[in-house]
Amino acid sequence: MKNRNNELLKNTIAISIGKMGIKIVQFFLLPFYTSILSTEEYGIADLLNAYISLISIIVSLRIEQALFRYLAEVREEKEKCSKIITNVFIVTACSLSVFLLFFLLMFPFLKSPYKMYFITNVIILVLSNVVTQVSRGLGDYKTYAAAGLLTTFFMIFFNIIFLSVFQLRVDGLLISVLFGNIIGLLYVLYKKRVFQYINMGYLDKKLMKELCKYSFPLIPSELSWQIVKTSDKFIVNFVLGAGSVGILSISTRFSSIYTEIYSVYNMSWIDVVVCQNFNEEGKAYINRMIHIAFRIFSSICISMMAAISLFFSALVNETYQASYYLIPMYLFLTLIYISRSLFSGILIAKKKVTVIAKATIGAGIVNILVNLLLIKWVGIWAAPISSCCAYFYMFLVDLVQVKKEMEITFELKYIIPYSILFGIVLVGYYYGGRNFKIILCLVVGCFCFIVNKKVLKFLIQYGLKIFHIQKEE
Repeated sequence: MKNRNNELLKNTIAISIGKMGIKIVQFFLLPFYTSILSTEEYGIADLLNAYISLISIIVSLRIEQALFRYLAEVREEKEKCSKIITNVFIVTACSLSVFLLFFLLMFPFLKSPYKMYFITNVIILVLSNVVTQVSRGLGDYKTYAAAGLLTTFFMIFFNIIFLSVFQLRVDGLLISVLFGNIIGLLYVLYKKRVFQYINMGYLDKKLMKELCKYSFPLIPSELSWQIVKTSDKFIVNFVLGAGSVGILSISTRFSSIYTEIYSVYNMSWIDVVVCQNFNEEGKAYINRMIHIAFRIFSSICISMMAAISLFFSALVNETYQASYYLIPMYLFLTLIYISRSLFSGILIAKKKVTVIAKATIGAGIVNILVNLLLIKWVGIWAAPISSCCAYFYMFLVDLVQVKKEMEITFELKYIIPYSILFGIVLVGYYYGGRNFKIILCLVVGCFCFIVNKKVLKFLIQYGLKIFHIQKEE
């Protein structure tokens, strides 16, 4: 039990160093971005990045997910690792070649001034995702974390240079993303000596089919997931314009920090669950960790809402003020997403990716339909409402499937007080004065500390233990 907890904590700490530190810096740069870019420019850049993410899913074939899943089982056997990595790179090379050919044929018909940024960003993003999953699949979370740190640091660095010095605006944002991903990609290639694993003598059509058989069901799932996350912006852009997309983008930027905090944990969580024995002890451990994770991330959700109500005006330019009212809804639906992801990790471990795919596809359909039905009536509010419906649909579908694999219990003694506190903070967020919001922050802080004191004690003890071990080494 201690080994599993230790492994989960070590992996989480390694990834969090690579992601969270720089994300916090990026968060506090919101005054810089919102003072330079108009809502329309910010919306255009966000839409283009959404398109890049969407197309990269198709081009990558989600083969990087198969790479991680299969490497995790044989990470101590170099020859098997080399065979898997070689065949994944062959599949990726073939897919990128087809994409390039298609894009070159379509190039004369594309009128967008950003088309070259688009193709280069897609290619580099696909390669970056594959290469970074090599380090994760081999269990080297330090390299994985460092790559994320370098990527985001240089994205921010080039953003500041291109926006404030060269006044490149939307172009500057896209170039910064490209340069950041290139640097992260080169770092992992050098650090892990990835090319040493590639041996054309290991070409295995049977293995390629097996890898693709695992990854292909993830394509519609990931596409639907991206649709759930981005269709709001596409529909809002079509109906209300790019300026409204800029407002939406800022409101989701706050919840994206929350999502990022969870994604750090989730990567380690999946790694632990994949290697978990599903006997009675293993199932009890998984249940216990789901309860703990729910308490932690519910605390973060409520704490962020209380803090944002106090500091929003200091972080965001007044032209983006409308985004303030959307933030609580996005924080809440992120909590639903987190609850669902805790269950989907179990399904991934059981290799039931088609179940996840079906749930996500259904959610994508729900998201689009609800959005289209409501946007004429409630305007920009249709975006968070439709996303909330989609996330809740995924949560219910995955919960039903996981219950077929193991018994899942819920802690009402925590769910009820969290729900009451959430309601109080929500009222204070919209209607409370500054003094009331300050008191709310203190109350929320005390409540979250009391509820999670055992977890905090555990984290401190194991954190000190890991630090002591590393110091001795």
